[in-house]
Amino acid sequence: MRSAAALLGRAVGEPARLLTARGNRQLSRVEQIKRFKVIPAYGEGDGDELTAPLEPGRRRIAEKCATDIAALPADPPADGIRRPAA
Repeated sequence: MRSAAALLGRAVGEPARLLTARGNRQLSRVEQIKRFKVIPAYGEGDGDELTAPLEPGRRRIAEKCATDIAALPADPPADGIRRPAA
């Protein structure tokens, strides 16, 4: 049986790849997103990722997702790391 996180990653992953590619077309090469990972727990409302005005707390997210962030530049990409659509 697959976990809910794995199913969510698949359901969100492909649309995220396409939208990231679309956004990248409007940015210079150095500003573009090269790799990303869908974090299923982010923004569920019961975590501490959002600040009082419901904005993402970058420091909290960086602390909570440190291992995922560290895995982004690895070659070959770690499990769950995606690249924008071509």
